[in-house]
Amino acid sequence: MGTNLFKRQIADEIARYLPTADIIVIHGARQVGKTSILSYFQNLLIGQSEQTLYIDLEDSRFVALLNRGVDEFLNYRTYARHMRTAGDLSCWRK
Repeated sequence: MGTNLFKRQIADEIARYLPTADIIVIHGARQVGKTSILSYFQNLLIGQSEQTLYIDLEDSRFVALLNRGVDEFLNYRTYARHMRTAGDLSCWRK
């Protein structure tokens, strides 16, 4: 993995789902490396010309969005894709 990131068993488990359409959710205690693992995979996918969407649940806007249900989240994904196409990259990285 990255230079400062030790490969973890969970990374192999996550990698199994990358070629699928599944949404991957990682949760755990603070300061255990969740963001580092996600950043690693996001950079890996971007390097493969894949689109990624990172949602930080410490941002209350995303928590409120997810609390409104799956349909609202899917609508947001569609909106985020549209905004990316329009040039607003605030939530997408590529």
